[in-house]
Amino acid sequence: MPPYSLPLAAASSDRQAPRIEATGMCWAHADVSAGPSRFPRAACLLIPYKRSVCACAAWSAIIGIDAIRRNVWRNEQMHVVTDSGADFLPEQLGESELSIAPLTLAIAGRVYKSGIDITPEGFYRLLHETQDFATTSQPSPGDFADIYRAAAETDKEILSIHMSSGLSGTLNAARMGAAAVPEADVAFYDTRTLSAGSGWHVEMALRAVRAGWGRGRILSMLEQVSSATETLFTLPTLRYLIHGGRISHLKGLLAQVLNIRPVIGVEKEGGTYVTRGQARTFDGALVRLADF
Repeated sequence: MPPYSLPLAAASSDRQAPRIEATGMCWAHADVSAGPSRFPRAACLLIPYKRSVCACAAWSAIIGIDAIRRNVWRNEQMHVVTDSGADFLPEQLGESELSIAPLTLAIAGRVYKSGIDITPEGFYRLLHETQDFATTSQPSPGDFADIYRAAAETDKEILSIHMSSGLSGTLNAARMGAAAVPEADVAFYDTRTLSAGSGWHVEMALRAVRAGWGRGRILSMLEQVSSATETLFTLPTLRYLIHGGRISHLKGLLAQVLNIRPVIGVEKEGGTYVTRGQARTFDGALVRLADF
């Protein structure tokens, strides 16, 4: 577990806001083996640089994780592809069975490839220091075509798992990229969520691949993961939501004056943002987030 870990369950049980002192990105991550044996529970809390952007939590009562762990690993020649809209623990990166298509970030007059020439910690530091508004764009179909072409050289099947199509055109770009690589046998899955929520889907798919599960069985399991996963976030400032048009200037300014902080989730059907609650302070919003 990373050095700045903070169990989310503890934050919920004493009903006090989680203490935030980290100077970089960190995770609170409850062991996925916790909880009833058939429904282990996983949770994580993402705390960016000096509280400048948001706190995000995702958890899942995941069915079948014990069965996956008991299987003996064997190579089924399947490759998993995702995008950098999914968040992972640092030790999950660099998996040989996983390729990540980077989103493009533009901030302070420069353009970066997420996870390649800028780290999440570096992005939040830059956002905090410049107070600039960042813009993002999805990977191009060409980016995905290059990934699928390389994967098809060694893996007979590819499973491409992506952030919600209700929030991004990334999945559509992936489909277009696959159409340009006829030798690649690609199946797609829309997680209908993002951030750590998408990360759980990818993590479970990777475990199943290593356990020798077939692609159809993995896709069925991912539907169970989707129905059992919740992703929530809150923000200490609404300036980014106002700038991005997620809320109107009038509503945003009123909320700022009243010091209201929303708890925002991703609804399961369309995979779009929905308000799940609100609090009068950021610390109060963290408590609401942990109490869900």
